[in-house]
Amino acid sequence: MRTVAVIQARMGSERLPGKALMKIGDKSILEWVVFRTLLVEGVDKVAIATSTRADDDAITQVCHRLGVLCFRGSPEDVLERFCQCSLIYKATHILRVTADCPLLDPGINSRIVDTLKTTPASYVSMSTRSNGLVQEAFTFPALERAHEIAVDPFDREHVVPYMIRNEKTRFLKPDVDLGADRWCVDTQEDLDRLRALFVWQPGLFEMSAAELVGLRDVAAAIR
Repeated sequence: MRTVAVIQARMGSERLPGKALMKIGDKSILEWVVFRTLLVEGVDKVAIATSTRADDDAITQVCHRLGVLCFRGSPEDVLERFCQCSLIYKATHILRVTADCPLLDPGINSRIVDTLKTTPASYVSMSTRSNGLVQEAFTFPALERAHEIAVDPFDREHVVPYMIRNEKTRFLKPDVDLGADRWCVDTQEDLDRLRALFVWQPGLFEMSAAELVGLRDVAAAIR
Protein backbone atom coordinates (compact mmCIF):
# COMPACT_ATOMS: atom_id res chain seq x y z
CA MET A 1 0.00 0.00 0.00
CA ARG A 2 1.47 3.33 -1.06
CA THR A 3 -0.32 6.65 -0.79
CA VAL A 4 0.87 9.51 -2.96
CA ALA A 5 -0.44 13.05 -2.67
CA VAL A 6 -0.54 14.37 -6.22
CA ILE A 7 -0.63 18.15 -6.46
CA GLN A 8 -1.84 19.42 -9.83
CA ALA A 9 -0.15 22.69 -10.66
CA ARG A 10 0.32 24.86 -13.71
CA MET A 11 1.29 28.41 -14.58
CA GLY A 12 -1.45 28.91 -17.17
CA SER A 13 -4.43 29.67 -14.95
CA GLU A 14 -7.05 31.52 -16.98
CA ARG A 15 -8.29 33.81 -14.17
CA LEU A 16 -4.92 34.49 -12.53
CA PRO A 17 -1.97 33.41 -14.73
CA GLY A 18 1.14 32.38 -12.79
CA LYS A 19 -0.72 32.26 -9.47
CA ALA A 20 1.04 29.07 -8.32
CA LEU A 21 4.24 31.00 -7.80
CA MET A 22 2.72 34.23 -6.48
CA LYS A 23 3.74 34.85 -2.90
CA ILE A 24 1.86 35.13 0.35
CA GLY A 25 4.44 36.25 2.86
CA ASP A 26 7.78 34.60 2.19
CA LYS A 27 6.44 31.56 0.31
CA SER A 28 4.65 31.00 -2.97
CA ILE A 29 1.15 29.57 -3.02
CA LEU A 30 2.57 26.27 -4.29
CA GLU A 31 5.10 26.15 -1.46
CA TRP A 32 2.34 26.65 1.11
CA VAL A 33 0.34 23.86 -0.55
CA VAL A 34 3.34 21.51 -0.32
CA PHE A 35 3.97 22.58 3.30
CA ARG A 36 0.39 21.75 4.32
CA THR A 37 0.26 18.53 2.26
CA LEU A 38 3.40 17.19 3.96
CA LEU A 39 1.48 17.37 7.25
CA VAL A 40 -1.25 15.01 6.06
CA GLU A 41 -0.94 11.71 7.90
CA GLY A 42 -0.89 8.51 5.87
CA VAL A 43 0.77 10.08 2.82
CA ASP A 44 3.99 8.33 1.83
CA LYS A 45 5.13 10.66 -0.95
CA VAL A 46 4.21 14.04 -2.38
CA ALA A 47 4.38 14.59 -6.13
CA ILE A 48 3.62 17.64 -8.22
CA ALA A 49 1.95 16.85 -11.55
CA THR A 50 2.41 19.68 -14.00
CA SER A 51 2.27 19.94 -17.77
CA THR A 52 4.84 19.72 -20.54
CA ARG A 53 4.30 23.38 -21.49
CA ALA A 54 7.43 25.52 -21.44
CA ASP A 55 5.97 27.97 -18.93
CA ASP A 56 5.65 25.10 -16.44
CA ASP A 57 9.43 24.71 -16.32
CA ALA A 58 9.17 27.09 -13.37
CA ILE A 59 7.02 24.52 -11.54
CA THR A 60 9.68 21.83 -11.96
CA GLN A 61 12.29 24.17 -10.50
CA VAL A 62 10.17 24.50 -7.37
CA CYS A 63 9.89 20.70 -7.17
CA HIS A 64 13.66 20.31 -7.30
CA ARG A 65 14.21 23.03 -4.70
CA LEU A 66 11.64 21.52 -2.30
CA GLY A 67 12.77 17.95 -2.90
CA VAL A 68 9.37 16.65 -3.97
CA LEU A 69 8.63 14.33 -6.87
CA CYS A 70 7.74 15.88 -10.21
CA PHE A 71 5.78 14.53 -13.16
CA ARG A 72 5.07 16.31 -16.43
CA GLY A 73 2.19 15.24 -18.63
CA SER A 74 -0.66 16.38 -20.84
CA PRO A 75 -1.60 20.07 -20.52
CA GLU A 76 -5.28 19.42 -21.35
CA ASP A 77 -5.96 15.82 -20.29
CA VAL A 78 -5.46 16.14 -16.54
CA LEU A 79 -7.04 12.73 -15.92
CA GLU A 80 -4.35 11.12 -18.03
CA ARG A 81 -1.70 13.18 -16.25
CA PHE A 82 -2.92 11.94 -12.87
CA CYS A 83 -3.08 8.34 -14.00
CA GLN A 84 0.41 8.35 -15.48
CA CYS A 85 1.88 10.15 -12.46
CA SER A 86 0.25 7.68 -10.07
CA LEU A 87 1.44 4.73 -12.16
CA ILE A 88 5.05 5.94 -12.30
CA TYR A 89 5.20 6.52 -8.55
CA LYS A 90 3.42 3.21 -7.81
CA ALA A 91 0.49 4.72 -5.91
CA THR A 92 -2.24 2.42 -4.65
CA HIS A 93 -4.09 5.36 -3.08
CA ILE A 94 -4.04 8.98 -4.25
CA LEU A 95 -4.82 12.21 -2.44
CA ARG A 96 -5.68 14.73 -5.14
CA VAL A 97 -4.54 18.21 -4.17
CA THR A 98 -5.12 21.35 -6.20
CA ALA A 99 -2.37 23.97 -6.11
CA ASP A 100 -4.76 26.83 -5.42
CA CYS A 101 -5.52 25.62 -1.87
CA PRO A 102 -2.69 26.88 0.37
CA LEU A 103 -4.87 26.46 3.48
CA LEU A 104 -5.93 22.86 2.92
CA ASP A 105 -6.49 21.29 6.33
CA PRO A 106 -4.03 18.49 7.21
CA GLY A 107 -6.33 17.00 9.85
CA ILE A 108 -9.37 16.81 7.60
CA ASN A 109 -7.36 15.34 4.75
CA SER A 110 -5.74 12.81 7.08
CA ARG A 111 -9.28 11.61 7.91
CA ILE A 112 -10.06 11.35 4.20
CA VAL A 113 -6.93 9.29 3.49
CA ASP A 114 -7.56 6.99 6.47
CA THR A 115 -11.19 6.43 5.46
CA LEU A 116 -10.15 5.52 1.94
CA LYS A 117 -7.74 2.92 3.30
CA THR A 118 -10.08 1.40 5.88
CA THR A 119 -13.48 1.27 4.14
CA PRO A 120 -14.78 -0.25 0.88
CA ALA A 121 -15.12 3.19 -0.72
CA SER A 122 -12.95 3.90 -3.73
CA TYR A 123 -13.51 7.68 -3.57
CA VAL A 124 -13.61 9.74 -0.35
CA SER A 125 -14.03 13.44 0.34
CA MET A 126 -16.01 15.61 2.76
CA SER A 127 -19.37 17.34 2.45
CA THR A 128 -18.77 21.07 2.82
CA ARG A 129 -19.84 24.40 1.38
CA SER A 130 -16.40 25.94 1.96
CA ASN A 131 -13.77 26.05 -0.75
CA GLY A 132 -10.08 25.26 -0.30
CA LEU A 133 -9.90 23.29 2.96
CA VAL A 134 -10.94 19.83 1.75
CA GLN A 135 -9.33 17.69 -0.92
CA GLU A 136 -10.31 14.22 -2.20
CA ALA A 137 -8.80 10.75 -2.31
CA PHE A 138 -9.33 7.68 -4.45
CA THR A 139 -7.83 4.31 -5.20
CA PHE A 140 -5.62 3.71 -8.20
CA PRO A 141 -8.02 1.14 -9.72
CA ALA A 142 -10.80 3.78 -9.61
CA LEU A 143 -8.51 6.31 -11.25
CA GLU A 144 -7.45 3.80 -13.88
CA ARG A 145 -11.04 2.90 -14.71
CA ALA A 146 -11.90 6.58 -15.13
CA HIS A 147 -8.91 7.06 -17.40
CA GLU A 148 -9.83 4.07 -19.54
CA ILE A 149 -13.57 4.80 -19.83
CA ALA A 150 -14.26 8.53 -19.47
CA VAL A 151 -14.55 10.41 -22.77
CA ASP A 152 -16.29 13.65 -21.83
CA PRO A 153 -13.82 16.57 -21.95
CA PHE A 154 -15.17 17.80 -18.60
CA ASP A 155 -14.32 14.44 -16.98
CA ARG A 156 -10.85 14.48 -18.53
CA GLU A 157 -10.12 18.01 -17.33
CA HIS A 158 -11.49 17.71 -13.79
CA VAL A 159 -10.27 14.16 -12.95
CA VAL A 160 -12.92 13.08 -10.42
CA PRO A 161 -16.45 13.60 -11.86
CA TYR A 162 -16.49 10.18 -13.55
CA MET A 163 -15.43 8.50 -10.30
CA ILE A 164 -18.07 10.34 -8.28
CA ARG A 165 -20.76 9.15 -10.68
CA ASN A 166 -19.56 5.57 -11.05
CA GLU A 167 -17.55 4.48 -8.01
CA LYS A 168 -18.47 3.65 -4.42
CA THR A 169 -18.14 7.03 -2.72
CA ARG A 170 -18.11 8.25 0.85
CA PHE A 171 -18.49 11.87 1.96
CA LEU A 172 -17.47 12.53 5.54
CA LYS A 173 -19.17 15.03 7.82
CA PRO A 174 -16.95 17.81 9.24
CA ASP A 175 -16.51 18.04 13.00
CA VAL A 176 -17.38 21.74 12.87
CA ASP A 177 -19.42 23.86 10.48
CA LEU A 178 -16.89 25.00 7.89
CA GLY A 179 -19.28 27.55 6.45
CA ALA A 180 -19.18 28.67 2.85
CA ASP A 181 -16.03 30.79 2.89
CA ARG A 182 -13.37 30.77 0.20
CA TRP A 183 -9.91 29.74 1.38
CA CYS A 184 -8.55 29.06 -2.11
CA VAL A 185 -6.87 31.38 -4.61
CA ASP A 186 -8.75 31.63 -7.88
CA THR A 187 -8.74 35.37 -8.48
CA GLN A 188 -6.69 38.43 -7.62
CA GLU A 189 -9.32 39.27 -5.01
CA ASP A 190 -8.77 35.90 -3.32
CA LEU A 191 -5.01 36.46 -3.30
CA ASP A 192 -5.29 39.98 -1.90
CA ARG A 193 -7.58 38.76 0.87
CA LEU A 194 -5.24 35.95 1.98
CA ARG A 195 -2.25 38.29 1.83
CA ALA A 196 -4.08 40.74 4.08
CA LEU A 197 -5.10 37.95 6.47
CA PHE A 198 -1.49 36.77 6.63
CA VAL A 199 -0.30 40.25 7.57
CA TRP A 200 -2.95 40.38 10.30
CA GLN A 201 -2.28 36.78 11.41
CA PRO A 202 1.30 35.58 10.57
CA GLY A 203 0.43 32.11 11.89
CA LEU A 204 -2.29 31.72 9.26
CA PHE A 205 -0.70 28.71 7.57
CA GLU A 206 -0.32 26.84 10.84
CA MET A 207 -4.02 27.08 11.68
CA SER A 208 -6.56 24.27 11.43
CA ALA A 209 -9.84 24.57 9.58
CA ALA A 210 -11.68 25.10 12.88
CA GLU A 211 -9.32 27.95 13.74
CA LEU A 212 -9.69 29.48 10.29
CA VAL A 213 -13.45 29.43 10.64
CA GLY A 214 -12.93 31.65 13.68
CA LEU A 215 -11.47 34.28 11.36
CA ARG A 216 -14.70 34.61 9.38
CA ASP A 217 -15.49 38.08 10.63
CA VAL A 218 -12.00 39.36 9.84
CA ALA A 219 -12.05 37.67 6.42
CA ALA A 220 -15.42 39.21 5.66
CA ALA A 221 -14.19 42.66 6.66
CA ILE A 222 -11.14 42.31 4.44
CA ARG A 223 -13.31 41.14 1.55
